[in-house]
Amino acid sequence: MRRNTSPMATIKKRSPSYMTPSEFQTVLNELWPGPSQVTRAAKFFHRDLRTVRRWKNKHLPIPPEAAMLMRVMITQGLLPDTVERFAAPHKKGA
Repeated sequence: MRRNTSPMATIKKRSPSYMTPSEFQTVLNELWPGPSQVTRAAKFFHRDLRTVRRWKNKHLPIPPEAAMLMRVMITQGLLPDTVERFAAPHKKGA
C-alpha cells in the first residue's frame, strides 16, 4: 500500500485546533498562492498584516479558530472566495 506523501496529508492527521508554522506555510501556499499571500490571508482573517506575518515566522501561535477554518477549507477543497461568499450576510428576498 502506498503512503500519502503530500504536504497536506500531515495537516489532516493533527488536532483540528493546532497548526505548526510549517503547516501554516503549506496552507498559505495552497489557499493564497503568490507573492501577496500574507496580505490576502490577513484580509481574509480580518487581522493586521504584522499579526499574520508573526504566525508565519513563529513569533505568535496560530489561533485555534484560524487553524480549524483552514483545515476545513483544505479538506473540503474550499477557496477563500467561496468561504467569504458563504459567510456574507444574505439580503431578504434575494
